[in-house]
Amino acid sequence: MLDGNPSKEDIKKARQLIEDLQLAELDNFFRQACLDANVAKIDQIDRSATVIYPIILPERLAVIVSASGKPIGYYRGEAGN
Repeated sequence: MLDGNPSKEDIKKARQLIEDLQLAELDNFFRQACLDANVAKIDQIDRSATVIYPIILPERLAVIVSASGKPIGYYRGEAGN
């Protein structure tokens, strides 16, 4: 999803996938589904919050930044030698 120059939709899909994987990790840790999870967007809770999603890929680091009232941001850094 994040190869080349991803579209805003691809970045949003990647962010949703990260959040889904985090919930699955919690379910696995507690050995049951977190059925009582209250799903809410961060800007509904705190209008000044920014969420940073670091993604470690084999050849680079990708970062998705989601801030209330601002377009989703995407940054990538290439692996150094």
